[in-house]
Amino acid sequence: MALKEKKVRQYLWHRPRKARKYLWKIRKARYGRGFGIHSPFVFSLITNVLREKSLYYDYTRIEKLRDALLNDPSLLLNSETQKKIQKSLTSERHGRFLFRLVNFFHPESLLEIGTGLGVDTLYMASPHLNCHCFTLEEDPLLQDLSESLFSVHTLSNIELVKGAWKESLEQVLTKIEKLDFVCLNANQYQPLHVLYTMCRTKMHEQSIFVIRNIRASRDLYEVWEELKKEEKVISVVDMYSMGILLYNPTLTNKHYSLYY
Repeated sequence: MALKEKKVRQYLWHRPRKARKYLWKIRKARYGRGFGIHSPFVFSLITNVLREKSLYYDYTRIEKLRDALLNDPSLLLNSETQKKIQKSLTSERHGRFLFRLVNFFHPESLLEIGTGLGVDTLYMASPHLNCHCFTLEEDPLLQDLSESLFSVHTLSNIELVKGAWKESLEQVLTKIEKLDFVCLNANQYQPLHVLYTMCRTKMHEQSIFVIRNIRASRDLYEVWEELKKEEKVISVVDMYSMGILLYNPTLTNKHYSLYY
């Protein structure tokens, strides 16, 4: 696709984005509270993860580290660094949701593709210290920032893998027998189909695949729509900015749309 055409597509996609998100919130809000959900598993997911309000001690520790990183004077001097930080920054709300999601599923192996600043990595690695958490990052600056964050938090179950996406993933897949939980922080520069296909070789019926930023661009949304139709996918939970794919054959074969 020509660069000019791609920019036009992006502009047309982002222009009505706020309106689409607002309409989604109005239409799907009731499902986010469990109303009209007949699947016991999805209802449990909503009540024990989506709507769960407990304040875990790890929340405070992680957010303090995040604030310290963002207020580091050495990072505020470079405008390019600031842009990357802002682009990689995710909300406290979504980080806490990932914490609760991992706490709910109890994975033994976890893979994050796209470390960013490493804040969400800490959220996902904190609930269960016996869960080995691999996190992949291609960008050298983000590698350094996340590595400094991990060294302060001193979690022993995080392994940062540096390098190109495909090669890094190949390296991780040779080390593990199975993948229980995958979180893909999607962007338009990643070979998303390739990464997903590679992950599937080590995933199983109880695996969970989370893909973020599914509506950040038209291209990412189209990838999300294709992944939902993958043969092994049984249930889909679409939360507007984030999607969850489930493969357990005992679940209801249905797509759920929630707002969070």
